[in-house]
Amino acid sequence: MKNSKNTKMAMGFAWYDQNAWQCIKDAAVDADEWEQTHSEWLEIANKVFSEMKAAGSQPRKVYIDANEFFLWCTKESKPVASKSVTQFVAEKLRQQDTGNRSPNAV
Repeated sequence: MKNSKNTKMAMGFAWYDQNAWQCIKDAAVDADEWEQTHSEWLEIANKVFSEMKAAGSQPRKVYIDANEFFLWCTKESKPVASKSVTQFVAEKLRQQDTGNRSPNAV
């Protein structure tokens, strides 16, 4: 599919509730690179999300379920890490756009 100047592509943006965020951070190999608290992450995430929209991007919140993410990491032989979250979000967004329910859908 071509992307013309008038067509804006949606960008997946990982979105966590407090429990999922903490669970994934606790297991992450790069936890030292994460914000200290979910509240701190949420403040930054809301700001960045708003800035992306104001700049004309089409960010889409992709809600992360910790168990689904952990299963995906195992299936894909990926570490629990922020880079893996990015890959998971991209795959989940593609799956949503093609009508599949989750990256783990068979």
